[in-house]
Amino acid sequence: MSSPSAPSGNPPFPLEEEERLEVSDRKDASSVWALKVPNFLLQRWQTVQEPGVELGRLVVDNSVTPPNITLKLTNAEEGTEEGERAKRAKYDVEGLPDEFKVEVPMERSKNTFLFSEVKKVYDKGSKQREQQTDAPRDAWGKRKREKAHPKLLARVDHEGHIQPIRTQKYLDFLKARRMEAEQSRRPVVRMEDTGLSQAEQNQLASGFRSANSTFGSNMIATSGERFARLERHELTDRIFQCFRDHPYWALGALKQTLEQPDAWLREVLRDVAEQVKEGQYQGYWQLKPVWREDAWKGGENGVSVKNEVKEEGDVKPDIDEDDDENEDDLEEVM
Repeated sequence: MSSPSAPSGNPPFPLEEEERLEVSDRKDASSVWALKVPNFLLQRWQTVQEPGVELGRLVVDNSVTPPNITLKLTNAEEGTEEGERAKRAKYDVEGLPDEFKVEVPMERSKNTFLFSEVKKVYDKGSKQREQQTDAPRDAWGKRKREKAHPKLLARVDHEGHIQPIRTQKYLDFLKARRMEAEQSRRPVVRMEDTGLSQAEQNQLASGFRSANSTFGSNMIATSGERFARLERHELTDRIFQCFRDHPYWALGALKQTLEQPDAWLREVLRDVAEQVKEGQYQGYWQLKPVWREDAWKGGENGVSVKNEVKEEGDVKPDIDEDDDENEDDLEEVM
């Protein structure tokens, strides 16, 4: 049996240089606060690219316990500073609230430190591809991880947050943001203002369709009219009254006059009236012979019945070819 060979003094691959943590000389001399700021304020600060711009000032009132701390943004229009402060560059704070309340607990932070690192930034375009191609690779051909070069800057003494003080500028800022949200691409719309029926709203709530869906657009839309059904005897009396005024009626005119559901009106109407199958008044409705009165104008004696026909200008006479009593009609009932 052969004995295992002794390990060679040289490793198969060269060892990579380890990352070293750099420590700042001012680590113990500086005091750092970690504060959470509102998003709108952070976005405005991130637009400042010029170095040396004063973002704001912390005003500490030690007359009370705990002290009141206020953050005041630097206003370029004030111009009341003197000396070196007046020479510093300013930035635009228009539209932002200028005073913020700083909430800092009395307890100091523990084991919280501030670090920085250097990242290699590639240029856009063809140079980026060339730099990525020239990046160092390991023995297996994979690109090596870039070193971050961390540096310990300071210890965080306090952690807190800031919030706007309820001033007139802050109220105007909230009003402007609310108006901007209402005019955004996806504003809030009340379902009552869309004109959709309750069935369509239920489909939206269940995810069956979307508000801009064209499903069912080629189907016959209902008129949306809803009438309360009268009792049969009451509706019959009103039908008789209509035929006393005019012996011939179009179904659309009857429906508009009586304001009854279409199916219910047809059902009661067939009990006392019939459609004219031929002649000048074909398609109109008239009372059945058993319900007619001899004193009516025109009628059976062939006298002119001018102005005795009740129809609606936009409604054509209803020709009911299928007079089956078992016709399946739908109706809307309040």
